[in-house]
Amino acid sequence: MTCQTINEISLIAYFPFQLECWHARFSRVSSNPQFVHVTQTLNSTVKALIQSSMTSPVTMGKMMLHTVTFFINTSEWDFLLRSFVKLKSPFLDAAKMIAAYMTSNDPTVARQIVEGPCKRRNDGSLVREQTKQLLTRVQFLDMLRLIKEYRTISFLISFLGKMFGAAKNVVKMRKECDGQEMNKDIFIEHPDYWQSNFEKKGTDDEFCFNLPFLTECLDTVFKNALIVNPINAFWLRSYADFCYACDKFADALVLYMEACVACSDSLMRPLPDNVVDDTAS
Repeated sequence: MTCQTINEISLIAYFPFQLECWHARFSRVSSNPQFVHVTQTLNSTVKALIQSSMTSPVTMGKMMLHTVTFFINTSEWDFLLRSFVKLKSPFLDAAKMIAAYMTSNDPTVARQIVEGPCKRRNDGSLVREQTKQLLTRVQFLDMLRLIKEYRTISFLISFLGKMFGAAKNVVKMRKECDGQEMNKDIFIEHPDYWQSNFEKKGTDDEFCFNLPFLTECLDTVFKNALIVNPINAFWLRSYADFCYACDKFADALVLYMEACVACSDSLMRPLPDNVVDDTAS
């Protein structure tokens, strides 16, 4: 065994640890000059490993979660779409979908990417033709916990928030049938990219969304969002609506106030209509 081979094996063995450390520090010190240098060096190393023959699909598969989320967090969209030729992973498939969305300048195309292959029913709703699951629930949550890229967080809040609202509407209709009026929709920043009518599964009042799982996903994304930018008024408003929908009224009140402060220069300017509306007030 040559010295070069030993060095390559050592690099591969140490590589997952490097990525884990990078993810742990990313949201806290991402603008630090030393960390920027570390990121650039790691970026080159990761790309070299992926493009070299020494990285087998089996070896790479064990660290694919940290690898693809590294490229998401560094906005390496083109590399995600074009450079993983030999490797297959559900994490990579999900990352490529996000990358395709991020690189699309056409809202119609972006919406088609997210919706996937669909056919339209007589009532106007869309039904997915492809039902294969990309990620398991555990895998998806693991991926969400590591994503801290700004545009991806906005994408996830809008995407998951739309589904959460659709699932909540079923509960809302049931409550109204019992004589209880509810209005717990979530404000989302990009509503136009998502279909209005989602596919239903089984009976007419059963959506194919798991509400507890969506709640856990959104909670994870919102926590990362406030780490990345704690004064983003859109995110604060969405998070407030989410807490209100989950009956966390004290948390919702705090977040509504923070959203108002964030979008009005500490209440020195009028509250903008695109953040604060009748449902928030």
